[in-house]
This record gives sequence, structure tokens and C-alpha cells, in this order.
Amino acid sequence: MDSNRPARIQTQLIVGFALVAAGALLILDNFEVLDVGPVWKFWPLIIVAVGLNKVIQAETLYQRGKGFWVVFLGCWMFITVFHLFGLGWHNSWPILIIGWGIAMVLKSTFRNERLYGESEVQHGN
Repeated sequence: MDSNRPARIQTQLIVGFALVAAGALLILDNFEVLDVGPVWKFWPLIIVAVGLNKVIQAETLYQRGKGFWVVFLGCWMFITVFHLFGLGWHNSWPILIIGWGIAMVLKSTFRNERLYGESEVQHGN
């Protein structure tokens, strides 16, 4: 059993409520009901921060990989929101497929008890 379970549940609740609040504010801004200002263009950095938190708190390589995937998604969203490198939502989605493929290759390459932890290998996660 995980000794950090209560702390993780509390963290998930806080992050979950923060994401719901941020999403609600962004929807209200999109419908021009509320003006949240230009600072909300940086919303993907919230996802990057969540991913970095997962990487830092990871106890296994598998959990760390999940955190890096969240960081990757947040960075992709940031790049598309600001149209960096000429990339937007419409022309950058293949990057997600490439990232997904890399994640699958790494997961199958490093799948063993020593790197993933005993409980995750035994349950097939």
C-alpha cells in the first residue's frame, strides 16, 4: 500500500479544482462574458507545472515518464498558443503522434521490474 496516498489525494483535489476553475475562466473569456486579460494566454504553463510536479514526486521510472508526457503536452500547447516556429493547432498535431510513438517505444524498451517497481510490473500497468 502507498504511504503517500493521503498527500497524493489532497494534491489531486487541489490541482483538479484549480484546473476546473482555470477552464471555467477560459470558457467565460472565450464567450466574452468575462475578461481575464492577456495573462491567461500562458495557461499551458499550468500543465507544464503539473507535469514537473509529477516528475519530481515520481517514485518509479514509469511515473516519471508519465510526468514528462504531461510536460511535453504543456509545451506543445504553449507553442501552439503563441504560434512559435510557425506552429498552430492545425499544423502541429503530428508532433503529438511522434511523441506518443516515442513514449510507446521507451515504455516497451524499459519495461522491467528494476525500473518500473514491483507492483506496477505485477499488475501490468
